[in-house]
Amino acid sequence: MIEYLLTAAAEAGQDAPAEAADPLFYIIQYAVYFAIIVVGLIVLWLLHKKTKLPTHAALRAQMNAAAQSLEQYIKDTQEQAAGKYRLFRRANKLQAKCNKLYYYATMLAEKERDSSMGSMALILDEARDGVSAYRYSALEDEADIRHLYASLGKLREALAALDSIAERDRALLAKKAEK
Repeated sequence: MIEYLLTAAAEAGQDAPAEAADPLFYIIQYAVYFAIIVVGLIVLWLLHKKTKLPTHAALRAQMNAAAQSLEQYIKDTQEQAAGKYRLFRRANKLQAKCNKLYYYATMLAEKERDSSMGSMALILDEARDGVSAYRYSALEDEADIRHLYASLGKLREALAALDSIAERDRALLAKKAEK
């Protein structure tokens, strides 16, 4: 069957006279190709921008924001300022922030091949686990908030580790500049 179709197509091509190529057709075709390439480059640029890892200063700012959010959440939980469902939703948001911080720290540790950053990522993982442990008990009447205090302590410990990493990097840059 395929052989028949191929021979029929070859015979049809031989019978048709050579027509003059329409230049407008080629212009439109190349314009479409150009548009496809431009759209592809824009998509690649957006992906690169979205997946770009933060700097140490930006990571520190995000960790500070997460610690402040966690402090406010602990205060609201103790005062029962919001309903349980609202507190549960905020716990989910806090866990998402901790997940994001953990992801950024592990990716930075892998990119920089820095074991100190890797240990900071493990500390952030423990903070994330504490928020997660509270999240599952947030809807109960007597929710245990000691996990939140532990998470806050771990976030502060991770901030201290990041500060020591920044000091080490500044010292290495100064030593490198002397050479």
